[in-house]
This record gives sequence, structure tokens and C-alpha cells, in this order.
Amino acid sequence: LNLSQSHKPARAPFSERPVRLVWNARWEFDKGPERLLYLLDELEARGIAFELALLGQRFRKVPEVFEQIGGRYQHRLVQFGYAESAQEYRKWLEWSDIVLSTALHEFQGLAVLEAVAAGAVPLLPDRQVYPELFAPEFIYTSDLKEPQTEARAAASRLVLLIDQLKAGSVKSPDITRFEIDSLLPEYARMIESLRRSG
Repeated sequence: LNLSQSHKPARAPFSERPVRLVWNARWEFDKGPERLLYLLDELEARGIAFELALLGQRFRKVPEVFEQIGGRYQHRLVQFGYAESAQEYRKWLEWSDIVLSTALHEFQGLAVLEAVAAGAVPLLPDRQVYPELFAPEFIYTSDLKEPQTEARAAASRLVLLIDQLKAGSVKSPDITRFEIDSLLPEYARMIESLRRSG
């Protein structure tokens, strides 16, 4: 996993183009695909112009909600499904302005970190690991009981991020602390500390 931010591509200016969204999680129930559908419905209802690259690995049993997304949002989808190569996957991450997560179950958020390393701004629920990784400006209020309420909160936060991106007042957060060059010395210190205490 390469999280290096040293070669972030330059983003094309917004001008009149739609915001470019990427959702890059496994196509499984624990990644909250039904919450993604509610969010897309909310964006559409608000008249927000967007394009969506819906990436991720499919398994034997794919939640039916993906068929709904594919049918209802065909006019917004620029990619629907697994990227066939690592190069193509990176291309979509570099293309995106904002990476979305609707995950109900997330320990590390590696897919989000990959997108942020490629230059995307994160939009994430305030559950799981995300509040530990990112500042509040990138977090929306989750509501496990009312996904439509959560979708409204996410859409409102997305509108703010779009305005900030257009104004140039927000950029993808610095995640260099997760790069190997930052982590190796810390691991070495921890291992040495354990060796001395043992």
C-alpha cells in the first residue's frame, strides 16, 4: 500500500464541471451501500451536479442496492465496478475531488487513505475509525437508526466542501504520518522498548 502524497496530481479547476465523487469500498453490506443510495438521492433532490466513480471489489453475493444505484444513477456514473488494474484504480482516485464513505464497519480506512493520498478530500461518517484519522471538517453526523437523516447531514457537509474546493480553501489532508517512512522509526522504538522491558 503506497500512501505517498509526494506526487499528487493537479486537479482540474471546477469552473462549470460537476464535482467528482469516488466511493471505493468492497461491495458488501457492511460498507453501507444503502446509505450511499440515500445520499445520492439527497444530492439529486438538491440539484447538485456530480459524477460518481463507484469502485470496489464484488463478491459472490452483491447487495441488490447496487443494481438500484446502477439503474437510477446511470447518468451520473463514470465507472461502475472493479477497476481492472492498479493503474486504472489510481487513475480514478486521482480523477476524484471527494472520496465518500458510508461504511458501517471500518477498522483502518485504507481505501479512504489511498484516495486522500491521491489528492481527494474525504467525506466520512463520525463512526468507526474516521474521527481518529481526520479533522471535523471532513466528518458528517451519522445516524444509524435514520439513514435519510444521515444522508441529509452528509449532503450538507458535501455542499460546504464543494464551496471550499471552488474557493481553494480546502485540500486533501496531510496523511504523511501513515507513510512507511514515518511509521518505521516508531515501530523500531516500540520494538526496542519491548526488547528492553522483556
